[in-house]
Amino acid sequence: MLAEIGDVPSAKEVVAAPRIPLKRFVSKNVCHGVIYDGEMHLRMLPYRFNNSGLNELIGAMGFYLENKPSGKAFHDPLAACAAIDSSILKWAEVKIYREKGEWGSHLTEVNDNSPTTFISINLDRDKFEQVLIGNC
Repeated sequence: MLAEIGDVPSAKEVVAAPRIPLKRFVSKNVCHGVIYDGEMHLRMLPYRFNNSGLNELIGAMGFYLENKPSGKAFHDPLAACAAIDSSILKWAEVKIYREKGEWGSHLTEVNDNSPTTFISINLDRDKFEQVLIGNC
């Protein structure tokens, strides 16, 4: 789902924009399943020298975990990795709506004659982590 706060008119404009032929939204339901925790940190450590950005991320998350060992939801990195390789997520074609201050979606039939809108419904965690470390 789209963010609960923020620029709702602009979000509605994007959802309705016919000039954007393909729209992919990473749902909260999928995002909330990705937590950078101690186990993920251990999986990432061997790759810290792949590049300076990944090294910074792993270092910062190590510091974060010292203070919050339960981990951190990894929304933005997941969305960024999905932009690099959309196959890390399973997608369903939907119609997005907003009702009573909440975002939602309804499944739709694939229609080759109109712009398509998809929402993530599942994650291939191994693929995600491979994209995150730069093996894509």
